[in-house]
Amino acid sequence: LPRCPESYSVTPVEVTGGQFVGAVLRAKLPLRSEHVARPGRVKNGLHMGRHSARSVNPILRMASILGLIALVLGAIYVAVQGRGNDAASAQSSGGRTNSGTSASGSATANDNGCAPLTVAVARDIAPSVRTVLDAAKLCAEVTLAPIRSGDFVDDASNGQVTQQLWIDDASAWEDLYNGRRKTNGEMPEITPGASFATTPVVLAVPKPLASAKTTGPHAWIDGLATLPLSAADVRESTPTALAFAAVWQQFANLPGGTDSISDAFFEIVRSQIPVEKAFENGADTKTAKAFPASEQEIYAWNTAHPDSPVSALTPTAAMPMVDYSVVRIGALDPAATKTAQALEAALVTPAAQEVFAKAGYRSADAALSTPLVDGVPATLPSAPVTIDQPGFVQIVRDMQRISRRQQVLNVVDVSGSMLEKAGGLSRIDLAVGAVNDSMAELPDDARAGLWVFSSDRQNGRDYQPLIPFATLGKATDAGSHRNELRKAALGMPKLLRGDTGLYDTIWAAYQAAQADYRPQIENLVMVITDGENDDPTGGLSEAQLIAKLKVANTSDKRVRLVLIGMGPATDIKAMRRVTDAVDGLTTVARNPADLSGVFASALWTQPISQRK
Repeated sequence: LPRCPESYSVTPVEVTGGQFVGAVLRAKLPLRSEHVARPGRVKNGLHMGRHSARSVNPILRMASILGLIALVLGAIYVAVQGRGNDAASAQSSGGRTNSGTSASGSATANDNGCAPLTVAVARDIAPSVRTVLDAAKLCAEVTLAPIRSGDFVDDASNGQVTQQLWIDDASAWEDLYNGRRKTNGEMPEITPGASFATTPVVLAVPKPLASAKTTGPHAWIDGLATLPLSAADVRESTPTALAFAAVWQQFANLPGGTDSISDAFFEIVRSQIPVEKAFENGADTKTAKAFPASEQEIYAWNTAHPDSPVSALTPTAAMPMVDYSVVRIGALDPAATKTAQALEAALVTPAAQEVFAKAGYRSADAALSTPLVDGVPATLPSAPVTIDQPGFVQIVRDMQRISRRQQVLNVVDVSGSMLEKAGGLSRIDLAVGAVNDSMAELPDDARAGLWVFSSDRQNGRDYQPLIPFATLGKATDAGSHRNELRKAALGMPKLLRGDTGLYDTIWAAYQAAQADYRPQIENLVMVITDGENDDPTGGLSEAQLIAKLKVANTSDKRVRLVLIGMGPATDIKAMRRVTDAVDGLTTVARNPADLSGVFASALWTQPISQRK
């Protein structure tokens, strides 16, 4: 500012972009677009915008600049010093900050030198924590925000953290958080504390299924082999997530181990039932199934429902623990730290431990004088297993995908080359099997459709819709959409002719999926082909297709595109370039006989090499 009078001084203040914008908003500055330098040229040492600014009186310009600087610097100082106050206001009112960092900055200290806190807390233990804190009479107000641990991690990933502390229910969630933080610098650092309560993960066994062989200490495989099983959504039930991860981790170290339990896992996940409903179903012989639960959940149920008690199978090895601890989010200022320390101390007092014990929790060392639940000994049969972080992440992703509602548009190549034999079957026969086998595994409320394509099939188009999107329905219903799709797939071998108009078909299918997009479920386009794009009528080039997909993928209707090649003629590199444009997936069955397995794998999971 060469024209500034010497009587003015300008002090640089280092702030982030978010703090600057927050300062402007909090000070309610009339910041207009012309106050912000935009990309443009530099002329005579002065920044010029895209268009030259109109002439302004130099004195007025200088006065405006100086006034703006003074206001912004003052507002930044106030904002930086008072971020905690704004955060606390948002938390006490149930709101959220828009910053990706923790709202754990400064807050006004009270006469005790403490500041109010908001604590994200695992839902099941929240009532007991509230009881403890109310009795402890801490030095400042503490607001509890009950939330599932998986949801908290998602919120943090999206920059929606408004709490200063997090009481989680498994260190595995902390590992998941830190894994995401490696690629998301906006997530605040977390500092885990010591455990203050635990409860073992077991198999809940309703009374109609209870016997000496199904309750008490046994191996996990005994439960998988002898009991009908159900499970809750892994994102809604930490015991379920830990049980799946522990069993998978145990069997992953055995030759063919995961193959031996994958079918059982699949059936358990497909029969997904919320924990509360699973307890209710246990009273009826016809609906009773065993399910992963914590000892505390079973104890709470039995206390409230003495007429329909639930026992447990306790794993003799690879037993996970639900483990509660206080995690600090970001850097707390001295006043907030003092409150956090008081809270942490309150949770481990004898009085607090008595509250947790009455609710069915064990202490941090899992010690127990007398059993709480039939089948779970006071002294546990094995040390808790440490859950492998990559394995936990994979289980959460895979189980969620299997249980997630889906809408799938199956698109199958019916060009002449699909008649070629692969073993005893033609390629089209293998494609029919892959589609029908995978669709058979989808739940009744899933939606699906079926197209075929080659070249110039219908009114100059390379593709031909056979079955529109609709809810599949039950296989036992002869008139269900599921059976109509199956019949249409069985008829595909009669439709073989022509070349491979792949790119036009991909674009048309993607548009169709977006036109019938269903929020809250996964929308997919699954394309099976045995060759590269070969359209004698011209059509889209690879570059044109990719450009169109990139534009379409910017909307709020994100469709997952999966391209599955079969046979040696597949242009895998070109297919990957296409799916990369929409964060999709390309895979190939070099041996066409493997198509069914490749199709199912692509539908249910992402290969590790393409996971993020």
